Amino acid sequence: MIALQVDYLESKIVASQAFYKRAKIVGTPEHRKLNKCREAFPEYDFVVRAPKQRTQNRLTYTFMEEYIMTHETKETVVATLDEFWEKKQNAACYTKGTCFSIVKSWFLHRYPEIVMCGCNAENCDVKPLKKAS
Repeated sequence: MIALQVDYLESKIVASQAFYKRAKIVGTPEHRKLNKCREAFPEYDFVVRAPKQRTQNRLTYTFMEEYIMTHETKETVVATLDEFWEKKQNAACYTKGTCFSIVKSWFLHRYPEIVMCGCNAENCDVKPLKKAS
């Protein structure tokens, strides 16, 4: 991660938010680095970079459960929901982030169309798959 950049084309000194947060504390290495940079380029504007927006799927347990209910056939929905709840319960013994990543991994493996279409919980327009009879 690049914390501090000099944009020569735009005449800007660009800092990440994490770098700027540390640079506000007098005496830190980041504070000294920022001061050196501002002394070297006094005519340049100083800008704090906006955080990058996450483009990953923003899945939630509720979304996964609703997706299973709407995209599974009547014959398989109960078994799939049972498997989902079992995964969720088994993963609960891990830390919070690890717990969700285990269930998310299972869900994305079972429904790869979520990854392929790049949809998220807010705007998923994936239609139920037609199961061959």
